[in-house]
Amino acid sequence: MSKGLILVVSLALLAVLLASALKNAPPPPLNVVLVITDDQGAHLSALGTKGLSTPNMDQLAREGTLFTNAFAVAASCSPSRAAMLTGMYPHANGLWRNVHTPTLGDDEAQFTTASTEVDAVGVHEYLRTLPEILREKGYFSAITQKLGVGPPWKFPYDSRNPVWKSPESFKKSSLNSSMKQATAPFSFRQTSVRLIGTSTTSHSLNPGNATPSGSVCLTQTP
Repeated sequence: MSKGLILVVSLALLAVLLASALKNAPPPPLNVVLVITDDQGAHLSALGTKGLSTPNMDQLAREGTLFTNAFAVAASCSPSRAAMLTGMYPHANGLWRNVHTPTLGDDEAQFTTASTEVDAVGVHEYLRTLPEILREKGYFSAITQKLGVGPPWKFPYDSRNPVWKSPESFKKSSLNSSMKQATAPFSFRQTSVRLIGTSTTSHSLNPGNATPSGSVCLTQTP
């Protein structure tokens, strides 16, 4: 066998091996955006509510999955959030009522076991929360608007931003800067008190196109 033929065969085998390796390689982890809305009710034009125009949310519903018979596990904010972030009912995870928490603009110490803003009620220490699991998996996680769950050290977000109300203010925020610098898969939790309004204003899920593409999860609390 000539050297030229050996080279061609070797390259062909190498190409086959590379193709097989790429085919069997696990897909890259998705970025995740979790949007939680307070007191939303049926304020969504995708649900046929008159007097509203929410085209971006409607697009999310069309291109994803719209659940029309879903329920929150509690009639208040904190227990609903804790259930989402632990996968357990409030009576099981320990956070069964609304709790007092630090604001997202507080010093870093307030989100550690040295915090002075700790409610007597909170998620059990032996349970793993979603932010803890994401950190273990190498995700960069961020949160805006409010925490709403406790104790604060059980929800270790890498970046926290108190409030942003428009694409312009978001672009100036430290959270936006942190997101752009993140090299790990990204998880972003937004809690919006009035994501869906009662006017004909269009609301954007992704202000300023600041977040990377990935999967988006939309839910609401009572």
